Amino acid sequence: MLYELALEIAAAAHNGQVRKDGEPYIRHCVRVADGLDYDYFKAYPVIHDFYRAVAVLHDVIEDTNVTLSDIKSGLGLSNTSNGHILDLTLLVLTRNKSDSYLDYILKIKRFGLATAIKLCDLADNLRNASPGNLKEKYIMAVYILKEC
Repeated sequence: MLYELALEIAAAAHNGQVRKDGEPYIRHCVRVADGLDYDYFKAYPVIHDFYRAVAVLHDVIEDTNVTLSDIKSGLGLSNTSNGHILDLTLLVLTRNKSDSYLDYILKIKRFGLATAIKLCDLADNLRNASPGNLKEKYIMAVYILKEC
């Protein structure tokens, strides 16, 4: 299955990375992918597997030296329609450092799969966010992605 391949790529890419609480970073990626376990997606196993594969890879390009080309090659998706969806979604989810956070969130909002993945990412990030600017930023992003 595609998800298992994507998980291997993400685990290798994030090897040695930890979150602020010391937890291995890959656990965050898995929780984000698991957040897409909606009944609607489960009714379509091939789509569900692909979406979870994209979700588990959501931070690889931004936080590691692995490239989009490496990912597509590792998944066997070069020059396929799913490869193009993967390209678009991961590029939208990868924040350009020159963009404001608001512009980044507004860009994500235009793409359904990217929005679903980002909402799962934000939900996981909010689990341990301490009160302050970062937590408020995440809450604002959730509001924009869901309500605006």
